[in-house]
Amino acid sequence: MEQFTEIFMKWWQAIEVALQALPGVREDNWPAVQATARVVGVLFLIAFAAYLVSVARVAVRERHRFLAIALHTFREAVRKKVLLVLVLFGLIVIGSSPLLPALGEPEAKIRLMQAVCLRATILFSVLVAIFVAATGLPADISEKTVYSVLTKPVSRSTVIVGRILGLYAMLAVIVLVMGGISLLFIRLSARDLPEDLREGKVLTARRPVKATKFAPVGPSRTTPGGITWVKGGVGVATWEFTGLDRRRFPTETITVGVKMQSNTPERHLDYLPVNVSVLNPKTGESLDVQKETKNSQFWTVFVEFPPTLISDAGKLTVEVSASRDTDHVGAYEDGSSLFAAPGFFSVNLLKALVLMFFQCALVIAVAVMASTTLSGPVSVLLAFFVYLCGHLVEFMSDVARLMATTHGHGHRHEEDADEVSIFAEQLRVFLDSLLKQLAAMLPDLRRFDPGPFILESIDIPAWGLGLSFTYMLVYVLACFAMAHALFQGREIQ
Repeated sequence: MEQFTEIFMKWWQAIEVALQALPGVREDNWPAVQATARVVGVLFLIAFAAYLVSVARVAVRERHRFLAIALHTFREAVRKKVLLVLVLFGLIVIGSSPLLPALGEPEAKIRLMQAVCLRATILFSVLVAIFVAATGLPADISEKTVYSVLTKPVSRSTVIVGRILGLYAMLAVIVLVMGGISLLFIRLSARDLPEDLREGKVLTARRPVKATKFAPVGPSRTTPGGITWVKGGVGVATWEFTGLDRRRFPTETITVGVKMQSNTPERHLDYLPVNVSVLNPKTGESLDVQKETKNSQFWTVFVEFPPTLISDAGKLTVEVSASRDTDHVGAYEDGSSLFAAPGFFSVNLLKALVLMFFQCALVIAVAVMASTTLSGPVSVLLAFFVYLCGHLVEFMSDVARLMATTHGHGHRHEEDADEVSIFAEQLRVFLDSLLKQLAAMLPDLRRFDPGPFILESIDIPAWGLGLSFTYMLVYVLACFAMAHALFQGREIQ
């Protein structure tokens, strides 16, 4: 039950961030916006539940038919040469990863292998998903093989569901095979590392422990999206940890991660310095370091500190502030985490494969939807467009935000009419609106990226998998509804 509650809270936090970006939303009308969003959300959940019930009834009634179509789609897909060629290239890239040169620390080669294996798996899985899903139905229509199915008592929605399930089965096999081979090569290459380094730092999955209290010190400002901004020189973001048991953490050094966003009026700067302090609240002993964060982007900094900084009562304090007086630091209430004793790397890699499957499943749904009314090549291009833009949603949102604001800490501004022409102002407003609409409509595929977790040896949380699954499910069902409407209205001759 706690996992479902955490998933719901994460969803609501994401909705609030999106609402904050809407034009006209201010602090004085924020309570009204929240109330309206809750009402709309409840109505949406009721309508979505009714839609799920109707889909489930159709699935139960025609389960034998769409399972037969799914089996036929699976067999048809695995016989395609493009699938075999792409999978073979992916396996060659994964198999050659141990040969790549790596400089620096002993574990650098394993990190490089992890990055190559992850990217190769997701890239070639997406390529297979797009080409097979986007060309299957148009080929059946052009070759008139779909007639043998539609002349029987089989609805067109059953054909769509059957094809999607068959493609999902094919995708699951590909992801598991490539993921299993990746794990094999990573394990074999990691045997050259010292055992303590291999199992404690590289092939591991650190579990985060959240702070129990967040309290900014000095002047601060909290925006509707839940970000608390503190100004350099006068404000400090402070997290307090309580009830810590040293036995749950590594014995040599403990890692703390802080997710933040820093901003400055000097837009030409790419990176901004921030101060991070980890201290024992009882003895006053502390570790002070300076880190760099990317300007106007969410960033997570990691600091290693000795276990002695945790007091005998199990307390610890983490402080973050901007190094320069002109900068601001934006912090979340749950933005700081300690990393407890590690879990299993193999289990974490399996979770990463599940996230990859969710991403490819969403792309397959888009490709199948496009193939119900477009030709194969056009469907492939559309699916590629959605996939590429799905990884640029954050970029589009950042550009739209920078168009409408001078600083990222909640202070909107209007350009001086004497400095900007009317045409340029109208163009700015149009592009701002267009980018926001595209960012809201396109699927945000970054949430399915396991790279930051695997490369930083962080355990993928169960709520993260649940959040990604619900996000994928909503988009897949929306694509199915559109595919059903498009396919029903298409005349097949």
